[in-house]
Amino acid sequence: MSWEEIKITMSDEVKQTLENRHIPEDDIKKVIDQAESDGKKLFQPDSDLFLSKRRLGNYTVYVKYSLQGDSYLVHTAYQHRAKIQ
Repeated sequence: MSWEEIKITMSDEVKQTLENRHIPEDDIKKVIDQAESDGKKLFQPDSDLFLSKRRLGNYTVYVKYSLQGDSYLVHTAYQHRAKIQ
C-alpha cells in the first residue's frame, strides 16, 4: 500500500489545528506510512496511541494516532523546522 492509499480520519477540531499549523493531510499520511512500514513508532499501551515522526524536506512532522478499523484516527500533529546535528 502506498501512502496515498492510507485512510485517515480526524475530528473537525484536529482538522482546524492542522490547518492552523500548516500541516497538510498528505504529510500526515507519509508519517503514518513510514511508521507502519518500518515499525519505528512509540506506543502508549494504556491508550492505544502511537507517536511517530518523519523528516519531510526541511521540517519534521510528528503525528499522534491510533488504529480505527481499516483507517487511522489522527489525534494531533505538530512540526518543527529545527535540525539537530
